[in-house]
Amino acid sequence: MSVLDGAFISTDTFGTGNGGDIRIDARSRLEISGIATFGGNRSFAISADSLGPGNGGSIFINTPSLQVANLATITANNDSAGNGGSININTGSLQIFNGALISANTLDTGTGNGGAININSGSIEISGVDFFTDKISSITADNFGFGDRGSITINTGSLQILDGGLISSNTFENNRFGTGNEGNITINAQSIELDGFTGAYVSSITANNLSNQIGRTGGSIDINTDYLRIRNGGKIVADTFETGDGGSININARDSIKISDRNEFAFDNSPTGIISTSTEAEGKAGNISIATNSLSIENGGLIRSDTIADGDAGNIGIQANLIEIIGSNPANASIDSGLVTTSQGRGSPGNININTNTNILRVLNGGNINANNIFTGSGLPGTTGGNITIQAELIEVIGADLDSNSR
Repeated sequence: MSVLDGAFISTDTFGTGNGGDIRIDARSRLEISGIATFGGNRSFAISADSLGPGNGGSIFINTPSLQVANLATITANNDSAGNGGSININTGSLQIFNGALISANTLDTGTGNGGAININSGSIEISGVDFFTDKISSITADNFGFGDRGSITINTGSLQILDGGLISSNTFENNRFGTGNEGNITINAQSIELDGFTGAYVSSITANNLSNQIGRTGGSIDINTDYLRIRNGGKIVADTFETGDGGSININARDSIKISDRNEFAFDNSPTGIISTSTEAEGKAGNISIATNSLSIENGGLIRSDTIADGDAGNIGIQANLIEIIGSNPANASIDSGLVTTSQGRGSPGNININTNTNILRVLNGGNINANNIFTGSGLPGTTGGNITIQAELIEVIGADLDSNSR
């Protein structure tokens, strides 16, 4: 079955009545491919949006292979008082590329709640950006309005996010007085890979909070996997930019996590790693919690929770049998691999707690573990440095830095 070149299937509701559901059972494959519309927007391919007081319908897709490409969209968005419906996909293989989108967003004027995205797939690849329209290949449950944000749940064997692809559940500041609660991103996979960038866009999973409403906390990112690989500018991020607190990042990787190769040629010199930051106001950065058998941070990779404002940085907790933090970026020796929490504002840096289950921690050749306060502004002084607590049978530090201080 194919939906091509601007063709669409829609059960959108504009009035008080509820929208209908869309059910597609394609025995072989479902191919959805769009075109750029006027103004460089995406073309609507399959939609069950709520654009009025009525609730949106849900979308159900069952097929061995689903390909969403070339600016095509599958949407269950909410832009009014009605609640958004859900998107439910069961497939053997899901590919999203060249600016295509699957979304359950709460839009600017939406006061109803966003819907949920539920995906069960043998493999998922989200890759690339459409060069002509600058649209990112993505799965999103973002909140631009007043209602509660929807959630994203993914169950898969293999998840690849490549060349600027995105999974996001962000809260934006367009509606600065929104009071909605924020949904979570939950990913269960055998293997997860985030690799590379295209122009200004890095391969990422994000749950950022740009709301200035006190008490409006960003959603969490919860990942369960065997293997997690993050490289070449890829990142998992839960930043807060306003007074609302950031959500937490919780990762359980049964076998290993490897973070490596910060790419200084990315548009924003973007770090590679797992990051939570408080950037502009009183909102607190979320905590980062990691459990794995083996954690390797190399060649400029980072796990970091910072504050450059009044909100506190989050705490970082690591439990692993083997932890190795090694070296700097080969292209730029000033970019060290690290496990870091810092304060460059009036907020406090977080604490770092490391438990190797009586096994090994290695910090070598420029790697660093830091919990520092480097506030240098005028006015009230910054706080003290954070605490670093390490439980290990063997700690090896050669040509590296363990530091907790206030400057």
